[in-house]
Amino acid sequence: MFIHNFKYTFITLLKNKALIFWSFAFPLILGTLFNLAFSNIVNSEKLSIIDIAIVDNEEFKSNELYVNTFNELSKGDNKLFNIQYLKEEGAKDLLDDDKISGYLKLENKEPKLYFNKNGINQTIFKYVVEEIDSESIIVNNIIEQEIINGNVNIDYNKLYEYVSSMLNKDVNVHDISSKHMDFMMIEFYTLIAFVCLYGGIIGMTAINFSLANMGSIGKRIEASPTKKSIIVLSSLLS
Repeated sequence: MFIHNFKYTFITLLKNKALIFWSFAFPLILGTLFNLAFSNIVNSEKLSIIDIAIVDNEEFKSNELYVNTFNELSKGDNKLFNIQYLKEEGAKDLLDDDKISGYLKLENKEPKLYFNKNGINQTIFKYVVEEIDSESIIVNNIIEQEIINGNVNIDYNKLYEYVSSMLNKDVNVHDISSKHMDFMMIEFYTLIAFVCLYGGIIGMTAINFSLANMGSIGKRIEASPTKKSIIVLSSLLS
């Protein structure tokens, strides 16, 4: 009886075209579309190295904070910028020819940025300069406070360490995710959850065939001498 019920429950489920479509065909179609739509999205959105220029005037050379920061951001395998140090005329020419995303000029202790269009590279460049400028303001305020307190022999190394620790004291986030994890995989995990949900519906449909109040098949099963545990188990396995 177990094999008999397993066989005919399976045949009955296969004849339910709507159930087969939503449980099997639709996830395969959707998964294929996901793969076509998202297969190259990570590479296309990957942040590339940004080409910029900096006007190499005396004011920039004398500002250690800007010099050191941009040196750090333009070296190593994970560098953010490709930097060219030029006179302002050369930087303007590169910007006009779209060979750089923008250029920076320090003038009267104020950073000035020049762009010829808006975009993500320009936004990142602007954000970095704003962060450096904010840190510069903090350093200057501390120096002014030290001078007001009568300390003219300022230890700039200790000052820099103090400011760095103050700026980074709230950074407690550590990335423990897999290096191979693709953020677009969430779409496919959602599709798996969708299939699991419809798998539950398949089980519910199979069990409904065994209920007397759900149809004539259920009435015949209820009247049969077969144990209900065998009927339920074979239906679920099917």
